Order: sequence, then structure tokens, then C-alpha cells
Amino acid sequence: MSTSAPATCAAPSSASVASCWKQIGVWGDGSCAELKQATHCRNCPVYSAVGVQLLDREAPPEYLDEATVLLARPQPPKLTGLRAAVLFRIGVEWFALPVGVLAEVVERRPVHSIPHSTCKFLKGLVNIRGELQVCISLTKLLGLPKRTEEQKASHSVFERLIVVKRDGHHLVFPVSEIHGLSRYHPGELRAPPATGQRTSGCFVSAALPWHPPRDDAMTAREINVGLLDDELLFHFVNKNLA
Repeated sequence: MSTSAPATCAAPSSASVASCWKQIGVWGDGSCAELKQATHCRNCPVYSAVGVQLLDREAPPEYLDEATVLLARPQPPKLTGLRAAVLFRIGVEWFALPVGVLAEVVERRPVHSIPHSTCKFLKGLVNIRGELQVCISLTKLLGLPKRTEEQKASHSVFERLIVVKRDGHHLVFPVSEIHGLSRYHPGELRAPPATGQRTSGCFVSAALPWHPPRDDAMTAREINVGLLDDELLFHFVNKNLA
């Protein structure tokens, strides 16, 4: 860049270059004449040259000592045998299924009821990529309580349909929210909580501790996600729909 123009960045060797972008650049008053062409200081060769100088400077004496101490520390053993599960919310409760049975997640669409059906948890048939698949209600199957008005107001709903597959059989069910995939080690699993008379206790094989993403303003919290037994789930549904 030219150094003859008024109110422009100085050469990298100048004492003012260390803060020219804060004085006349985009983080300053924006009076640098070179901004018309460069648009932003990071497109300026002066700014780039200073960055190179910072990278080329010699490391302070204590840096090597600190690096030696850090590298000498024993590394924690790497966990092996990690597994993955898809996490989703139904109402106010979180559940998970092994990722191996997840086929896809799709937008909500019309569910066609089946006449004369006596199955309480059967919602009907839904069109998934041109094929009619069985759609069930996990709310009824798991015996989950209805949400109160307060719970409805405090939990946003981002409804989706989850399609799962096992041994050639498909099942579809709506969820209030889907978080995505979460990896865990089998050693992290806990015994499922006592659920009294709730049917969900029959299908929950373990409790998976999960720390959901949060804003800094929120307090840290841990949620016990109910890990569903997919084999039992498919067996029960297929048996009752046969």
C-alpha cells in the first residue's frame, strides 16, 4: 500500500502500525484512504505483514519450559468402544435410540388412520418416500402423562417424524424435538429410574446422562435420557399389530 496518501496505514516497521487498524482502520474511525479499495483491514498487506512478524518472532524463554511440562504430562487413556444414539424429546421427557436403527428424520406430514383399528398406540399410515409406513404414538405406547399448560408454555415444539428400521421392519413416530446424535461409553450408563406404573419403564434399558447445550446465562444441568430397548420396542409393536 502507498504510504504517501494521508490517513493511511504505515509501513510494518513503523511504531504506529501496531494499532493503525484500531486508529484509522475498521476498528477505529475508518478514515484510512486504503479502505475504499481494501474494504477491510484484513485485506491490507500491512495488516498481513504484521501478522507474519508476530508469527516469526522468537518464543520467550519460559515458553519452551511450559511446553516441556505440558508435553511431559501423562495423557489420559483414550476411550474405546464408544457408541452413538439419537436423542429426541417427547413432551417434556428425553429419550434415545441406538443410531443403528435410525433410518431418517423427516418433516411432519398427514397420517392416514386405519379403520376399525383397536390398537391404542397406532396412529395410522404415513407416506415416506412413496411407501406407506406404520406410524405409532410413543406417548401412548410409553404411557407418558399429558403435558400441563405450564409445560406446554415452557417447552418449544419442533415436531419431526423419526423413521427407524430393524430387521426389515419400519416404524415411524412423531417427536416434539430432536437433538441429534450423541456419543457415549457403555460405562456411563446408569440403571433406569423407577417409573412406578408407567409403561415406559418396560422399554427403557438404561439412563444416559446428558448435558444439553446451554447459554452462558443458564445454569449447568444434567438430564437422564431414557435409552430405549429397540429390540423390545419392535417386538412389542409387531406383536400387537399382527
